[in-house]
Amino acid sequence: MMTRCGSVRWVSFVALNLALAAAFFQGGLAQAAAAGPEAGKTLIIRDEYGVPHLYAPTVERGLYAMGYAQAEDRLEELLKNYLRGLGEMAAAFGVSHLRDDVVCRMWDHYGMAQRNFERIDPTVRRHMEAFLAGIQDYLRDHPEQVPDWWGARRVDVYMQIAYSRQFMWGWPLGQALSDLRAAGVEPDLQVDLRSSNEWVVGPQRTSVGAPILLIDPHLSWWGAQRFWEFRVHAGTLHGSGFTLPGLMYIGLGHNDHLAWAMTTGGPDTADIYELTLNPTNRLEYRYDGTWRKLSERAI
Repeated sequence: MMTRCGSVRWVSFVALNLALAAAFFQGGLAQAAAAGPEAGKTLIIRDEYGVPHLYAPTVERGLYAMGYAQAEDRLEELLKNYLRGLGEMAAAFGVSHLRDDVVCRMWDHYGMAQRNFERIDPTVRRHMEAFLAGIQDYLRDHPEQVPDWWGARRVDVYMQIAYSRQFMWGWPLGQALSDLRAAGVEPDLQVDLRSSNEWVVGPQRTSVGAPILLIDPHLSWWGAQRFWEFRVHAGTLHGSGFTLPGLMYIGLGHNDHLAWAMTTGGPDTADIYELTLNPTNRLEYRYDGTWRKLSERAI
């Protein structure tokens, strides 16, 4: 099975981050912590529900605080998500994760991240590094909180990308498997069904005269896809909403100008190709009337 997802999905990752950044950095709500004796400081202030409100003089300092607060709140889930992106869950949690690890390593999410990191917009790279520094400093400040199964690993920027790719990859992989079934081939790989929805109520139908966006992503209350809520005001970065542990920016939320969401129903991003193998050499396949060698990679 081959798909045309590699370059498409890498572009999608970069485009998604740039789009979130563009939405995120609009506006500037007036904040009490931005003036007075706390001006210029980087602060993590929690409300009565424990939700962190992040205040910082620059975007980078705000994302540093985001990484630190996220690690403080959800360290085990954050590190597990990075293991998912690495394809190393089975080593820590047993053979029930082996199939997912094999699929993850087959797509080489971490290797793709390493090879393509410099293609990401320089501003986004700086933001990723600032967010990472916050996580690293929390791990340094609280070594007793680091689970034993994390071992001697050290978090890096590539883990953010690898996990986000692993999370997004379920969509094109599911499409590819559906195409196989439509052709009468039952694959031995299963992908969990995903669904969600979002609704917008027009301003003429609300009591406040403004549109209201309802986001209903259908993710889990527990485990890999449990959201982390926060609010941030840092330099030109302003917003409130949710992301997944291990990722920066607001995936679903709003600033003082607009709101955004994600739901299922995306474009067709996967194609299936049937290869004819050489009957005398199973490591060759037919391409345009000639035999080409298959590449091999240990996973």
